[in-house]
Amino acid sequence: MVAKGFVLTLVEALFPRRCFLCQGRAAEGLICRGCRGDLVLNKNPCIICAEPMTAGSASSHHTALICSACQKNPPAFDHVFAPFLYTYPLKEIIHRFKEQHHLLRSRMLSDLVLREAFNAFDTPKFKPDLIVPVPTHWRTRLQRGFNPAAVLADAIGRGINVPVAMTMLHKQTFTPSQHLLNRRQRLKNLEQSFQVRTPKDIKGKHILLIDDVVTTGSTVGVIAALLRDNGAESVQVWALARTPPKWQQ
Repeated sequence: MVAKGFVLTLVEALFPRRCFLCQGRAAEGLICRGCRGDLVLNKNPCIICAEPMTAGSASSHHTALICSACQKNPPAFDHVFAPFLYTYPLKEIIHRFKEQHHLLRSRMLSDLVLREAFNAFDTPKFKPDLIVPVPTHWRTRLQRGFNPAAVLADAIGRGINVPVAMTMLHKQTFTPSQHLLNRRQRLKNLEQSFQVRTPKDIKGKHILLIDDVVTTGSTVGVIAALLRDNGAESVQVWALARTPPKWQQ
């Protein structure tokens, strides 16, 4: 009987894994170390909303890592984990993932956030009760064919062995693209947009909310408030990336 390890080694030698970005040999995962190094990390983020902060504002004092917006108006979520900045090449990968729903792209993106999460958290202790993806309106799903947050939530749920409530949240009103709106306009756009279908299933639960990209934090903030109003004990947010502020773009 041929050893399994030998077979895997032989397959790797004959059909080496290729980096999804540069097509070179990938040492681990779906992208090589060189391309992984091109991804821009979200350094010195606010410890609550993950907005990138200047090196000067991120001083040695722990409280200095809280941005002024979170200090003035603490959000309903406890913490946002967004390990990368929404810049090239990750921005291009996410865009293609949303437009084409490429299976390898979804696997690569979920692998990225899980790898960074395992490095950032004590994963045996970090165990939410339930994972909930940010929902999309049916018109958006019809146009795109899927919900990117739901795809990521499914992979993350399997990665940390936590159940995913795919239909817990419902987006009942269609909101146009928000990327050109400011925070106040976004909040107005999102009012009454989301609904919790079964509040009893989140009462007293620690919820992990999944999105692909956090821009201003308006959407996840509104949803987190809704979840807390319906009895959730806590809400954390995981996303692939945080959009850098204008001074960093």
